[in-house]
Amino acid sequence: MAGIWICVCALLSAAFFTSTSATTYKEDLLGLPVDVDVTNIHVQKAVEFLKQHLSLTSGQKLIVEKAQRQAVAGLKLCLTIKIESEMLNTSTSCEIIVYSRPWINHMDIAYNGCSI
Repeated sequence: MAGIWICVCALLSAAFFTSTSATTYKEDLLGLPVDVDVTNIHVQKAVEFLKQHLSLTSGQKLIVEKAQRQAVAGLKLCLTIKIESEMLNTSTSCEIIVYSRPWINHMDIAYNGCSI
């Protein structure tokens, strides 16, 4: 009789841990892109980098609409940005990917879908 209870407890434990790990598996998977707040420190450093390396005029403003972070051999930031022109009263949205390796103080634009 005790053997049956041990088997039942083992099966219930396995079912519980399998179901909880399946629901959190996607969030805990290393290397998977995850949404981050646009005020995140890495996003803000990427924005400062982009302001220096894109050909923005003094009347253009760069706004981050969406940001995702992915751990690769460094940090990959996928940004959806909006470039607003105050003089022309226009705005353009585009995708840009910034690759960062903060331990060697290196940042690079891996993909630029903006046509400014």
